[in-house]
Amino acid sequence: MTNQMNVLEVMLGKEQSYMAGLAGFLINNFAIFMLGSILAQYMEASGATQTIANSILKVMGKDSPYKGLLAITLIASILTYGGVSIFVVIFTLLPLSRPLFKELNINWALFPLPVFLGAGTYTMATLPGAPSIQNVIPTKVLGTSLTATPVISLAASLTLLVFGMLYMAYCLKKSLADGETYTEEEDDTSVALAD
Repeated sequence: MTNQMNVLEVMLGKEQSYMAGLAGFLINNFAIFMLGSILAQYMEASGATQTIANSILKVMGKDSPYKGLLAITLIASILTYGGVSIFVVIFTLLPLSRPLFKELNINWALFPLPVFLGAGTYTMATLPGAPSIQNVIPTKVLGTSLTATPVISLAASLTLLVFGMLYMAYCLKKSLADGETYTEEEDDTSVALAD
């Protein structure tokens, strides 16, 4: 089952192990995580997320929850295609999406759908000219440009977008049919003060 590998050494060894790689990733991206979470908290505390959410609701209306999901997809797409890190996009869209989901009464469990449809599919891998690492590596190795094979790239992007939108519509329809609505999770953390 483990192909005769020492699983403990692979997971917890000092060099070239999963934990060493994960620790390196977290250390290298700590500033992005920290600044992204600070930005999200600042936007939420200042009321910017509520203002942006209200503006989105004004433009698209409150009649269709699917339009709300599409708006979040569009925002995530624009941000990642513009070169913003997916981590910052998540930290930014989380407080922005909550008022939209609440107003449109969409189950909060659906939040990853529009974010990753916009940030983790076609803008990350197939859209011509995307500044993502998956698109930049071939320019160095193969000597191509960021916009190499635009017809194939656009066809792949369109395919990913269409199937992603269909899946998002299916999940939303299923959620609504099951009677799932927006609910605030109660914080079950409590602090006991010593007398």
